Amino acid sequence: GTPAALYAWHKDGALLPDATNSTLSITNTVGADAGVYSVLVSDTYGTVQSAKAVLAVVTPGKPGTSVILK
Repeated sequence: GTPAALYAWHKDGALLPDATNSTLSITNTVGADAGVYSVLVSDTYGTVQSAKAVLAVVTPGKPGTSVILK
C-alpha cells in the first residue's frame, strides 16, 4: 500500500516539535498561542504546504478554551 502522509505543523514559520498529526489541537489557549499556523504534508509524491491560518486569542486564560486546526 501507499505509505501514510507525514505532517509537520509550524507556528510563525517555526516547526512545532511533536506536532505530526493531521490535526493540531491547542487546549487551554493563552495569548502566546496566537500566531500564523500552517502544515507541511509529505508523501511519496512530494510535499505541499497548507494555506496559512491566523489564530487570534480573544479571551486568554478562559478555562476550557480549545482550538483544533485541520
